[in-house]
Amino acid sequence: MMEHSGYVGLLEEDMIITNVSKMEERGYYLVNSNPEPSNDQVEVIENSVGKNELYGDLQSGTVPTKYFNWENHGQEIKGLWKTFMNIGINLDVNFLSHFENVGNTFQQGPIIVRFVPNTAAASLKRSHPCRDGLSIWRPIRNSLGPENGMFKVYPGSHHVGTEEELRRSGIKADEVRVRADQVLFTHGGLWIETLGSGGGTLMWMGVSTDLVGLHIDRYSLHFIADAYAASHLLSR
Repeated sequence: MMEHSGYVGLLEEDMIITNVSKMEERGYYLVNSNPEPSNDQVEVIENSVGKNELYGDLQSGTVPTKYFNWENHGQEIKGLWKTFMNIGINLDVNFLSHFENVGNTFQQGPIIVRFVPNTAAASLKRSHPCRDGLSIWRPIRNSLGPENGMFKVYPGSHHVGTEEELRRSGIKADEVRVRADQVLFTHGGLWIETLGSGGGTLMWMGVSTDLVGLHIDRYSLHFIADAYAASHLLSR
């Protein structure tokens, strides 16, 4: 009879193979959290920035997101947020499936993001400033979808170099829905389409082999550029 640890190891190996295949083909995949964060764990995260900041009334504007960077709260909060990101999944295993040497990577965040209803037109972005990077998106309490600000994705577009090539490719944007018990992983080069709806909240982390600040451009997400004091580069 196979020991439990060996069985778990085989399941984890199968998961890695499956996720690598999905990432290569589509540029993103979803992981089910087992267990999912408890209500108490979610409340700790909400209270770390203030529930009113996450769910209070907010007027529409031209900025698509409101964000909270751990650097404004201290190392203790950073540890708390990273622990939340890892609940029910194994971040290290997912990193290893994307990077040959995780020890030579840079980690960004965690950053808490609130999608804000905005008047800005839908726009094309990349899921991470670094094309070889990785973005991780975790709902804080409720599921995410186009109705509360979750972006659309262009499946397989992480192989597409320019906006013009994307438009010629015929790839259509797909809606993404991330349940409260799921975590979304996206390839840095994946093209996404931001929306004008709002209300959703999530925690984001990034991983890359290069410094983010060197790659900020007009296709970078606003909250990432702003968090790294590089929003002035969004026009280039």
